[in-house]
Amino acid sequence: MVTPITTQTGSATAAQTLIHCTQADLEAIAGQVVFPVYQLYQAAGWQQSYQTFLTFQWNNYSGIQSPNCNGCCWLKKRTLHWANQLPNLTPGSYNYHLKEAKIAWGLRAYKYCCDPGITDDAFYNL
Repeated sequence: MVTPITTQTGSATAAQTLIHCTQADLEAIAGQVVFPVYQLYQAAGWQQSYQTFLTFQWNNYSGIQSPNCNGCCWLKKRTLHWANQLPNLTPGSYNYHLKEAKIAWGLRAYKYCCDPGITDDAFYNL
């Protein structure tokens, strides 16, 4: 893991959290839980979709695309966003399994990068 960095002003606010993981860390976690779903279903353009997923996650986590809520803040919000979408999907479908994998990625990334001791229940009740 890298040394945490702060925002451009030299301090972190509640909306601008510290970055605790590298791009390689996030990609390794995605390779364990998200890549297998893309690979299993091999939907049209799956390889490009997976690369787009990786780029999007890093750009938001690192603050490139979301400077006001990056790092742990962004992981939390994104994972909750995916969890809220899951009930609207058909269980057993490709989209359902992919959303489950993204939620698992978000939880693992949050635990690895932000709070190793947090339980799933505690995460959803932060």
